[in-house]
Amino acid sequence: MGLEVDEADDGLTGLDKVAENKYDYICTDMKMLKMQGDQFITEAKKLPNGNTKYFIITGGVTTNYSDIKNIDLSQLASGYIQKPFTEKSLYKALSESE
Repeated sequence: MGLEVDEADDGLTGLDKVAENKYDYICTDMKMLKMQGDQFITEAKKLPNGNTKYFIITGGVTTNYSDIKNIDLSQLASGYIQKPFTEKSLYKALSESE
């Protein structure tokens, strides 16, 4: 896909990376160590990181949360990527956000 990938072991480490680098896309799991995905995105958006688009990767975002929580998540992120996903479905989600 021609993208350079970076990774973090947990949400706090991810925030440190966002503070130090500019990213076009950030994909985060909802369930992480030290910070949930929605908390991570909320905090990352407070940092001066340009026009970053955020994606939630999860296996149960639509079934594990209330309708109100799902509305909040859809306003927080540019899209969802359902597990398991393929390179093609990842590319599709990222390209549809343009």
